[in-house]
Amino acid sequence: MHTIARLLVATGVVACASGAAWAQQPPIKPGLWQIHVEEDSGEMAARMREMEAHMKSMPPEQRKQVEAMMKQHGVSMGSPGDMRICLSKEQLARDDWQGRREQSGCKTDTTRSGNTWKFHSSCPAPQASETDGEAVFASPENYTVKSTTTSSEGGQSRTMKMTAVSKWLGADCGDIKPAQPSKRK
Repeated sequence: MHTIARLLVATGVVACASGAAWAQQPPIKPGLWQIHVEEDSGEMAARMREMEAHMKSMPPEQRKQVEAMMKQHGVSMGSPGDMRICLSKEQLARDDWQGRREQSGCKTDTTRSGNTWKFHSSCPAPQASETDGEAVFASPENYTVKSTTTSSEGGQSRTMKMTAVSKWLGADCGDIKPAQPSKRK
């Protein structure tokens, strides 16, 4: 189960990096989105393959429970590097793409020029990070986010470059629920 948790954190980081970057509603449609993520080291793809192998080794009932939990949190995993997320109209309107923005504690500055939004995000511990990125909205149904994140964990500094290509699949999210805002404790 720890492998699954690590992967959800990794994919959540991608989604949050994208979602936390905007000071206003992005020019995209609500609904079901397919996101293909590539990163320079291949670490995320390796984690996703590891999770896929772990999921296959689970008893069928446990696998169904994990898949249902992920869908309830707004994510459905596909092949390594691919995921589907459901973004509601309300999430986009309140700048809360993944329901984790308030929880993150990150500070983000964004500049817009036409269909290109550039951002810098600084996040505190436990895994301090700095991210610089750019989102290009080709249309309300397609956008690409490129980012470079430098993080520090356990005294080790790491740099990860990612590209997320997002394609709108339709207004109906099917059985994938939009992520709900986190409750602060």
